[in-house]
Amino acid sequence: SWRAITMMHAFVRPLSLLSRRLPASHTFIRQYTLTRNVPSINLRRQFLFVTSGVTVATLLGASYALSEEKQDPDTVKEYYSGAQVPKRICFAPTQWRKEQQCHDLVGVGIRSVTFLKFRTYALALYIHSPRVLPIWNGDSKSITEAGRTLSPEEGQTMLNRLLSSGEGFTVRMVPTRQVTGGHLFNGFALPMRRISNAAISEEIMAGWDTRLHELFPEKKVYATGSSVDFVREEGGKVLSVLVDGKAVGEVQDEVFTRLFFAVLLGPESKTSEAKVEFVKGISNLVGRTPPR
Repeated sequence: SWRAITMMHAFVRPLSLLSRRLPASHTFIRQYTLTRNVPSINLRRQFLFVTSGVTVATLLGASYALSEEKQDPDTVKEYYSGAQVPKRICFAPTQWRKEQQCHDLVGVGIRSVTFLKFRTYALALYIHSPRVLPIWNGDSKSITEAGRTLSPEEGQTMLNRLLSSGEGFTVRMVPTRQVTGGHLFNGFALPMRRISNAAISEEIMAGWDTRLHELFPEKKVYATGSSVDFVREEGGKVLSVLVDGKAVGEVQDEVFTRLFFAVLLGPESKTSEAKVEFVKGISNLVGRTPPR
């Protein structure tokens, strides 16, 4: 077609200077790009482009194949950033966990900051399915019968149930660009103050700031693609933080833990883009029998 020929012309024309140095065997590049009357191509004429090596079509096909990434069946890719997260993460026993505990993926979305929508990290929500799904299944019959996705308001209601349940869950952060501990500190310290609505004394908040600095040292660098897990332990009173699977600290404080996760999942959180994906995941999960 004319469009195909035009695109081919646009592709090879810039190679005209380089083609003068190629061997005579590269007939396609030499004869096509050095021909002065290229614009007057007869559309009815048949073209046979022969090269001594690899044809342009083969090169384009190889380039496309190389650009395709193999998707691990045990992971899910976040749409905007390309960040990949596992479908299940498991944590070794600690003083807060008597045995290994695994959390299942609900959804993964992006977190953007500022009006310029800089995408700083992907967020993934994981739940301890045997304990959390029964909490979410209260309204599952009407939802599944209607065959619809939860509205944002209904989805937030489900997240609120999770936050108030005391059950274990995890929010994984995967930076899509390099971030520092100072960035994470500011991302939690100020919002926790705002959400508390001055109900917490400055003395207590100062102590919390110290704990946040311990969890997120100011000059600590979190590389693109690394993982930072915020784990709420069973009972809802303990926050554990792991970086690339290694424990870096914990806070045993029920109010601190509640406010910390409210920053990520609560009604006043700034993670609306990610929560859209969480709500889609919840819509797919409600009504199902919890895995053993």
